[in-house]
Amino acid sequence: KRSDIYSLGILFYEMLFGKLPYEIKEKNDVHKFDEIYDGIVMDETKAHLILIKIIKKMISKNVEERYFSVN
Repeated sequence: KRSDIYSLGILFYEMLFGKLPYEIKEKNDVHKFDEIYDGIVMDETKAHLILIKIIKKMISKNVEERYFSVN
């Protein structure tokens, strides 16, 4: 599923950079999701560019832009 691909992308990001790709400051659940989707920033200076491209596609806000399968 594409939601699984998103989760795997978040895991890869955390493995590469040692942190999540977003900061959650808001206590309200609705605003937390906005912070997650709007706050993802990739630090391209610390990882190989092809890995960044793959992760960006995996954690795209738009489900249709994510990989269809991990096969």
